[in-house]
Amino acid sequence: MDEILMALIKDDKNILLRRDELIGKLDEKVPANLRRDYAAIRKALKLNVGEIFMSGSSDKKSARYKAMKVLSSSGFNEQQINFVIKTFSRVLGWNENSDAPTDSLIERVENLESTVANIRADNEKLKAQMATLKFRSIKRIEKLESEVAALNKNLKVLTNLVRRLDEKFSTAKDLNLNAPTQTAISTKNFKPFQYAPLENSTAKTSAQTSKADDLSVVVKEYNELLSLSGITKILSSRFFVEKFAVKSFRCTNADARSNSLSSPPPPIFALKSEDINSTLGSEYWARLDKNKCAVLPNVVNYTYGRHAALAMGEVFNSDFKGDTRQILAVESPAIFDYINGKWKLTARGKLILR
Repeated sequence: MDEILMALIKDDKNILLRRDELIGKLDEKVPANLRRDYAAIRKALKLNVGEIFMSGSSDKKSARYKAMKVLSSSGFNEQQINFVIKTFSRVLGWNENSDAPTDSLIERVENLESTVANIRADNEKLKAQMATLKFRSIKRIEKLESEVAALNKNLKVLTNLVRRLDEKFSTAKDLNLNAPTQTAISTKNFKPFQYAPLENSTAKTSAQTSKADDLSVVVKEYNELLSLSGITKILSSRFFVEKFAVKSFRCTNADARSNSLSSPPPPIFALKSEDINSTLGSEYWARLDKNKCAVLPNVVNYTYGRHAALAMGEVFNSDFKGDTRQILAVESPAIFDYINGKWKLTARGKLILR
């Protein structure tokens, strides 16, 4: 192979710069038994390796390494790279042993290139991780801002509650500091309200309108309780029970219904005057008007037990599907009438769950 290439460039070295012409002549002269070696030389000439060697006569070492890099990046293996570089070096009369790259140097270059590639890949991973952390930080900030807004809302409610309590106690007369802290709710000064007729509605008198509006205030403030949480909700619930003279309203046969959920007995309800803590723990809250009650559920979550055993599924319409839900709002309270010594449901209420 060396002899054929030497013969072609002997009289004209610049033929290395005219690769197509050189390849054409080599195609004619290289015999079949050298075609395998020639394939590497031919491919190298196509990559302008001949021009690299021609331009590197003043810096042979640089020319060899430049050629090695071109060949390596084009898929040549170490054996092919050494063969091509040594062939061109011998043909041009360069001292083969002085500056020729060795197998170990080629391997070091390849290792360095691999290391650089790995560093670049790691850098891209770090960029992706930084972007993810930035996204999570933004989401965390948004969540914290939402929590701060909720706390500010609770603070506003607490401030109003403290103001109301301060007004209440500042106007109290004959306050007995030795009296027990838990007392039954009294209805002595309670002003009854008028419910809208359950059927055959007629025009309301001004007094009826006023009492119906009173019930709408109860429902409105009850729904405001549902949006609160934590200690704010507890204190506000306590204030609500006191303000509207709320009574306990209980399903007294809940255990019997719980033991026979497939065909439970009809619920039995009882209105009770209890201390405020017991009232707050009652499954229902009731506002009494003579022989009528407007009934609301306790503000805790709506569960299957409340729905079935405590009969809330029969007292209120809702879209309950069986899983624990939060009561979002009450559209209308349930109405009970005291008939023949029993509390009878005469109008189902409506809940919105979330």
